[in-house]
Amino acid sequence: MVEMARMIVGEAGKRYPAYNVILEGLGINDGLAGREALAELLTYADFVNSSLRGLKKLLGLYKPIKSSRREYWRLYDGRLHRAVTRLAMTHYRAKPTGRQCWELVKKIKQLVVTAQAPG
Repeated sequence: MVEMARMIVGEAGKRYPAYNVILEGLGINDGLAGREALAELLTYADFVNSSLRGLKKLLGLYKPIKSSRREYWRLYDGRLHRAVTRLAMTHYRAKPTGRQCWELVKKIKQLVVTAQAPG
């Protein structure tokens, strides 16, 4: 599993030029699980063209509501929610709260947008 994570991290560094900038900005160069989670987030979530509300909905960071609709849980991808949680755990070195995950997502979006800005 560790070998597969190393392969994923290596590919992410080659395919996404903003990947290394985000790693330096977040300061998580030592955690392999965090680097893998960041690669997963960059692969599946569009941080450049998505709004913050859309990202929050996709990552499942809204406060759960009591709803009789079964479709409510189809609003977000559980795999990405777990990836954000793993990334926040390596960043904060503790079990993160929802607000900490949200602040980390906002920081990633800001780093991605500034890394891809021309100039």
